Amino acid sequence: MPRMAVLLVAIVVLSLATELRAQETILHIQDLATAQEFQHMGLGKLTEAELDSLNSWLTRFAMAITQIASDNSAPSATPRMYAGKRVYIIEAAVNDETFIINGEVYEAKTYCFGFDKGDGVVFLEGSPFGACATAKIMHIRTKKTCHVWCE
Repeated sequence: MPRMAVLLVAIVVLSLATELRAQETILHIQDLATAQEFQHMGLGKLTEAELDSLNSWLTRFAMAITQIASDNSAPSATPRMYAGKRVYIIEAAVNDETFIINGEVYEAKTYCFGFDKGDGVVFLEGSPFGACATAKIMHIRTKKTCHVWCE
């Protein structure tokens, strides 16, 4: 299946996912793809039973994607913990030296190589609320530490 067709199907599935959940309808690939895309993807060769199976899978796929997106966007009621300390996600990282963690800005005393946006860190010293002069953070995956200034 050409990449463009897969991308098109994914975009349409995601855009219809919320509506799908509310209406509990079945998605039909015939309604999502143009006639030309339908033929180029080789779907015209499918029997009615095969199309029904594809439509059923497409609906389950859309529901799963919706659930994943919902799970990832909803704030967790229970904070993630590592070694008894709360894990904070690096919200932004610039040039291995400026980081936004928990809405606060931290400047590396030297460089914090390998600390990137989306990575989890714990505060070994200092405050995740910026109420400190300096802090020591640890990357939970690599176990590397970095000394930062609290801005």
